[in-house]
Amino acid sequence: MSRYSHSRYPPRPTDCDPHPGNLLVTKEGKLCILDFGMTLDIDPNLQYSLLEYVAHLTADDYDHLPEDLTKLGFLAPDKLEFARRSGVLEPLKYFLKQVGQGGGAQRFRERIMSEYREKYPGMSDEELRTAMRDEMQV
Repeated sequence: MSRYSHSRYPPRPTDCDPHPGNLLVTKEGKLCILDFGMTLDIDPNLQYSLLEYVAHLTADDYDHLPEDLTKLGFLAPDKLEFARRSGVLEPLKYFLKQVGQGGGAQRFRERIMSEYREKYPGMSDEELRTAMRDEMQV
């Protein structure tokens, strides 16, 4: 993914489906994109913002999440300080960290349930889900 991100300069049509199955490194060390089925032209500023967001996620750098979401238009600039101070993005950070570990939905669920079983020994799955929801309340 890092090589893919660096290959996006200067901006050109954006591949909306970059994953290991669609990317190949040649014997010469060049990046080969295999599938152009989901590409589109977007504003270069938005493209850079998307690349920064992906780079931050790839590096487990979630501290930049508020700024990234602002640059991408998901968070109003006047709410940036509120988002930083309030902790409102903590559930999203937690989710992104879990998803970043891979393994699909099943492994995602198993990791979370294991974490909460350790935190709250003896609780049923339903009680654990209630505890999770309670912790995510902002």
